[in-house]
Amino acid sequence: MAKLNIVTVIVDALRFDVLCRVIHSGLSSNLSQIVKGNSFFKDCYALTNVTDSSLTTIFTGLHPLTHGVLSHGDRLSPWETKRAHKLNTLPKILSRNGYFTIAVDFLDRWHSQGFHIYKTPSASLLMQKISQFFGFLTSKPTVNIFISRITQLVESVSYKTRLPSFLKVISDCISNRFFKHFVTGLGGFTNTKYFTNFSLNLLNKISKLSKPFFLLIHYWNTHSPYHSEGIDIERVRKIVERYHKEMDMPLNNVLKRIKHPLLVSYLKNWFKLRKLKDTLDVISQYYAAILDIDKQIGKIINFLEEKNLLDNTILIVTGDHGESLGEHDIYFDHHGLYEVNLKVPLIIFSPKLANEGMFNIMMKNNHITHLDTVPTLLDLLNLPKDSLKFDGQSLLRERKDNSLIVAIETYTETKLSAKNGDWKIITSITPKEAMCRYCGRIHGGLNELYDLKKDPHETKNIAQDYPEIFNSLKNLASKYLARFKLYHKLSRLSIHLKKQKRKNKHFK
Repeated sequence: MAKLNIVTVIVDALRFDVLCRVIHSGLSSNLSQIVKGNSFFKDCYALTNVTDSSLTTIFTGLHPLTHGVLSHGDRLSPWETKRAHKLNTLPKILSRNGYFTIAVDFLDRWHSQGFHIYKTPSASLLMQKISQFFGFLTSKPTVNIFISRITQLVESVSYKTRLPSFLKVISDCISNRFFKHFVTGLGGFTNTKYFTNFSLNLLNKISKLSKPFFLLIHYWNTHSPYHSEGIDIERVRKIVERYHKEMDMPLNNVLKRIKHPLLVSYLKNWFKLRKLKDTLDVISQYYAAILDIDKQIGKIINFLEEKNLLDNTILIVTGDHGESLGEHDIYFDHHGLYEVNLKVPLIIFSPKLANEGMFNIMMKNNHITHLDTVPTLLDLLNLPKDSLKFDGQSLLRERKDNSLIVAIETYTETKLSAKNGDWKIITSITPKEAMCRYCGRIHGGLNELYDLKKDPHETKNIAQDYPEIFNSLKNLASKYLARFKLYHKLSRLSIHLKKQKRKNKHFK
């Protein structure tokens, strides 16, 4: 029997509740169709709120406190990256079992290991690096002041000439291009249409081979600054007003709540160049970005149907983490270990497996996390995994009852959360580590306890009211907390040693 192909779509910063609203609104024509009769898990969790760590978990079936990648990007330590390169990942496993593996993303590093093709739809590697460099440089307030002065100059000239509309178009074009490519550092990576066409062109060539394939597409348009094309924003805003009306406020008030100058500068550029006035404008862009993803999913499914590949392919859609749209005073980012940042959708679509009744077995399971994706997928593909070790469990086999879900973060603040049934705690290593470096305060307090059954939005911290429950849950997660403290120390120590090595080299 021919092996099943796999297409995995990772949507950055994809919230479960927002995706559900988009599907139920009737605006989502493709996602609403594929969830019918297939697996749409409504209780799936990410175990961290940053991309590097989360993707590593998704493709290893290992907890961050097992594989050791705790942080992301510029805050990764040599200790973390060294461990990451030694990991046994899904693309490595599949390539050993005869799969042709392809990824369309720009993260590279250890994420590219095991892929026969790992490409970014950009003009060149040089342009990517220039984009990312300017992304850092133009986040600095002094540079942004310079950019603002140039924009103001162009606008003032346009009002004094006979061709104001012409100059305004040029000004807007330059500003938006500069913002998209350099201020955000994402360049063209938010262009979903480009990502999809690039991916399907690769797949068209690979599908002619006799090998089964594994394709990963990582979409970034749902990461701030939220980007979409061809979406009716006014129609979307009506849905947003229904669910987020109480969060509406002028964007100037949002900027006052953020202390980090780089983030303030970044947001100012975003709000100004997109002509956004209030939080509902921004949230509408996020919803529109998800609808853009819906269009891309439709293109992927149509391609697979045209090539007679759909019946022999598993399509997986998930988010690496969620996104906060103002909840807990966290605006348009994903720091914090609250449900909006950890609860993600997981969709497994396959006409063949649905007909075989596989999904009926999988849907009986609760407490799903990203740990379970690799062992489940290997079972669906009938690939051996006896010699492999996972922290997760296959959804097709009898599972141990493990309702404890532990998540961590170290990028913006250093905290650990533990969820057991309806109870959830959030705690930190030290008060200093609990401080949010973006917002200049401790979100929620040093110790937090929530009853998710009575308070699903985590608005009332009851840690002081029920200290025995807080301590009980903290003790239950004690081994995770101890390892978290150890790994965090090792990571910080390796960064310190690297700096010392550079300093010593400089003085020689």
